[in-house]
Amino acid sequence: MSTSSNHSTQSSISHTEPSSIQIYRTLSRPRPRPVLSCLRCRSRKIKCDRLLPCKQCTLTGHDRYCSYHLQPKAESSSSQSHNGRTAVQVSVDSSTVETEDKNLVSAVIRQSQNSLERVEDLLSLQQRIQTLERICRTHSSTPVNTSSVENGSNAEGSRAQFPKIDAALSIKSSGPRYHSENYKKSLLHHFGEAGRFIHAGFDDPKRAPVMNELRIFHERFTKSRKRAAKVRSEYNTNYPLSDLLPDRSICDKAIGSYFKFFEGSFRILHYPSFLDEYRHFWVSQKTVQEENGPFVHQLVAILSIFYALEDATATGPIEKNKMTLLRGCVEVWLDNLTGREQLTMSTLRTRALLVIAQQVGAARSEDIWKSTGGLMRSAMAAGLHRDPSEFSHISVFEGEMRRKLWTTIVELDLVASLNYGMPLMIHDSNFTCKTPSNLDDLDLFDGMVELPNPKVSGKLTDLSFQVALAESLPLRIDVMKQEGASKDTQERVQALEEYFRHLPQKLRFEDDVKEDPEHLLGKILLNIHIRKIISHLHRSPFSSADLATDATAGLQSSLSILSYQSMLDPKTSSSETGDWEICWNVFQVLCKNDIMQAALDVCLHAQAPGLVSWTKASLLLAIDETTASLTKRIGRNGSDIKDIMRLSVISQLLKAQITHGDREEMMEEGTLSVLLACRRAAAHQDGAENEKV
Repeated sequence: MSTSSNHSTQSSISHTEPSSIQIYRTLSRPRPRPVLSCLRCRSRKIKCDRLLPCKQCTLTGHDRYCSYHLQPKAESSSSQSHNGRTAVQVSVDSSTVETEDKNLVSAVIRQSQNSLERVEDLLSLQQRIQTLERICRTHSSTPVNTSSVENGSNAEGSRAQFPKIDAALSIKSSGPRYHSENYKKSLLHHFGEAGRFIHAGFDDPKRAPVMNELRIFHERFTKSRKRAAKVRSEYNTNYPLSDLLPDRSICDKAIGSYFKFFEGSFRILHYPSFLDEYRHFWVSQKTVQEENGPFVHQLVAILSIFYALEDATATGPIEKNKMTLLRGCVEVWLDNLTGREQLTMSTLRTRALLVIAQQVGAARSEDIWKSTGGLMRSAMAAGLHRDPSEFSHISVFEGEMRRKLWTTIVELDLVASLNYGMPLMIHDSNFTCKTPSNLDDLDLFDGMVELPNPKVSGKLTDLSFQVALAESLPLRIDVMKQEGASKDTQERVQALEEYFRHLPQKLRFEDDVKEDPEHLLGKILLNIHIRKIISHLHRSPFSSADLATDATAGLQSSLSILSYQSMLDPKTSSSETGDWEICWNVFQVLCKNDIMQAALDVCLHAQAPGLVSWTKASLLLAIDETTASLTKRIGRNGSDIKDIMRLSVISQLLKAQITHGDREEMMEEGTLSVLLACRRAAAHQDGAENEKV
């Protein structure tokens, strides 16, 4: 009876108790402890010295938040009233809890501590966001003050208002992409109005048809070529590649064109040795394994270069898509080689030829940069970065071949790094390989005991252009390191200008001498390889202090690069041979990034006030000539519709700023001119294909 009565009594009490007390009575409770530590030390579960403020809070910089009470310190009148209401509510709840269950005090304390930590986290996050906003505002491209551009009477305006080119990190849903100050997209950030005009055209009902048609032409002329450059062959690598090669007449033409226009600055093959192998290949009957050896893959790489330069409507019996697949066979063959087979001279030569095929085949700058980086590492693994004289078992002939190939690989990586706006992989202190001797290929043969005396610099040889580039290589690599102060940068510019003045007479431009197109192309490529370094210096972060007062060298280099287009234009030359057409295409393909960067440099200078040596009209004329030259090549390999449209719109924007014309109307004229050129190129291509059928 007593048991049932007690049970009923407990049941009645449990119904009258608060729900919070009922929950805590069901839990196993430890022995209650007095709160002797401050709130922060207790939440972090560390030892507290029980001072005010305690040592732990003082060390971590939270002394103002050190407290043994539940209410935080008041910081303002508004927060005091809010905290007062909270403190009253907490004190009332805690007093009630103390009468019911002392463990509720610990629960309230933990809840308050968590609230304080969340507030601190929110404050810290807000400070981070504010910092990021300030950084974005600092690095964002601000439109140039047109009033200052139009009124260029300020004597020091060129130094104070010349736009500084900053690097940028583009973050999209597909991933991040870093753009250095020497990449063309970083230059385009200074023409925000032109960029907004182009992007807004797709949403404008009036201009949308034009922009959509340009997008179709871009897909046809530019993107399709870039996708084709990435195609890998699915042919079986054991299948004889010789069965897929064109007729010997086409191979003869391809080899002659390659050695005539490419083996100047980039020396990869030894002409007599390669010619002997080539003749033996067509005469003898080879097995399947020999046919798929290193030589035939070098031949396929040369054919890829040749067909990339040919017009799309005159490819002969072999179509270009077939040559793309053949080039893919070479890539698959290289991937399947074993470790040491990857490091032979023939393999490294094949990979270097593929890099040139990528350049001519309109591959992305990023892909070429990756290829040259891998080629550089393989060459170092093969020991090409060390001079052959350090190894007794390397013959004289092989040693000279190693010097030539190493210089070419470093030059290819330097060009790819500049085009993509990335640092160079190697420094001059990392290699000891000497400059190759100024000799003809016929002076070098396998089995020679010693090298003949190098020919004088004034005598033109097969290696004259490579030797001239190699002699300036340490200086150009030192520039690419971008180390030191602005004073050092100014000295490097002077050293490069001095190098130009001391070039051999045969390597300089002579107005009164008629030259062969391939010789003129070699001179132009030599000058561009050096002048692009000067432009790189003026875009570097270290140039803003000393070089901003004298932008003559950088602008002169950019204008010189643009002027080389007319020197090779077949329509301006007196001769009507096909070599001029090939040289012009080689120049446009190999130097397309240099031309675009130089044109954007000139556009930036056209916006800067205080120009003395050049008028804005002369700069705009150079931009218009460049746009016209690029427009003539629409539909050809290496042309980029998007770049041409950007340059045309920017040119019209600059004209509108100077003449105070309607900006949108003039930029729309630039867009329409590119569209008309695309239509003409498409009609010409379609007509030629119909005649061929």
